[in-house]
Amino acid sequence: MCPAFPYRPFVAAAALLLAGACSRAPGEWEFERGQRELQRGRAVQARALFEQSIARRPGHAANAIAYNLLGVACWKLGQPEAARAAFEDSLRLEPQQPQASYNLGVWMAENGDFDRAARLLATAAAADRTDPRARANLGQIRIRRQQRP
Repeated sequence: MCPAFPYRPFVAAAALLLAGACSRAPGEWEFERGQRELQRGRAVQARALFEQSIARRPGHAANAIAYNLLGVACWKLGQPEAARAAFEDSLRLEPQQPQASYNLGVWMAENGDFDRAARLLATAAAADRTDPRARANLGQIRIRRQQRP
């Protein structure tokens, strides 16, 4: 008769958790961790994690969101050109992605390209009618261009 192993339920639970972690798609763990780091205000860590996530799943459709969040992290780090490039990469993968359209539209407005900003913000407003930010920024652009909203 074998001696009883009092930790058998814990070993089984740990094995199930490990199996679940191993079954994740490549880059998914880094993406989720990057989101948490960005929410906590840790843009340096978030940027590194989003870059790792993107590298682990090249060409994957989910990278559109990862690129957008990478752009947000770069923006928070005071790296506007890297932010712009990430937003554009996001839109290359998913042209109607409302958050990337919004973020790049705001970037363009802040850098004086009001025509492109207006197009991007209009796309964002049409794609997500529940978020008033795109329409509000579009109205500000129209005012700056001395047009009526």
